[in-house]
Amino acid sequence: MKASRPPANRTTRLGFLLVLGIALRYTGISVANTMVMATSDRVRELAVPRLAEPPPGRCCGWWAPRR
Repeated sequence: MKASRPPANRTTRLGFLLVLGIALRYTGISVANTMVMATSDRVRELAVPRLAEPPPGRCCGWWAPRR
């Protein structure tokens, strides 16, 4: 006996697309939330290298010549 699946009608396809859309939206929001939380927790760590750089035009404690 050959197994056959029922034909997919328009309602089934729309239901599938609705569930897929909800799942993708939830995943996108979750990833964005994770990135925001990880960045906000590391603000101080990310600022340290920026603060340790010399100001523009200055290098290693002496003024760099302009070209």
